[in-house]
Amino acid sequence: MKLTTTAVVTTLLTLTTALPASSKLPTTFNIQGFSLFKPASGNSNPPSISFKYSDPTTNATSSCNFSGNTTANTFYPCTNPAVGFAWDSNQSTLTLQENIPPTTVIFGDLGMALNCYPIEPPVPMGYGTLCQTVGGTLTGQFTRAIARR
Repeated sequence: MKLTTTAVVTTLLTLTTALPASSKLPTTFNIQGFSLFKPASGNSNPPSISFKYSDPTTNATSSCNFSGNTTANTFYPCTNPAVGFAWDSNQSTLTLQENIPPTTVIFGDLGMALNCYPIEPPVPMGYGTLCQTVGGTLTGQFTRAIARR
């Protein structure tokens, strides 16, 4: 079967207009309650990160928690398996990824303005520094997308 350019374009336009509105890729995400613990020298408790994630376009939500040392290019899973994050401690940047079915992964970065202060027992984490975001909900932009096969 030989297809003409007109037939291909018409077919593509039909497929594109047949997609539901929810197939649009999200452009923003929200972070709430970001908290970062850095243990003091001699404290055997691990560093930890925790926050809440939400995507207003897909309505995806997740709690994100990780205890241990992080590396800037490694993504750590959140409770929602479609969501993950990476933390770059040198740049104070949180990178989010969200899997959008069936084959797209989107990424966005959010520079974090943190308020840090020393903590000590009886706080369960022991001696160290606790850093938290200033203010309530932070909004980041998804800026990159890749197609999975």
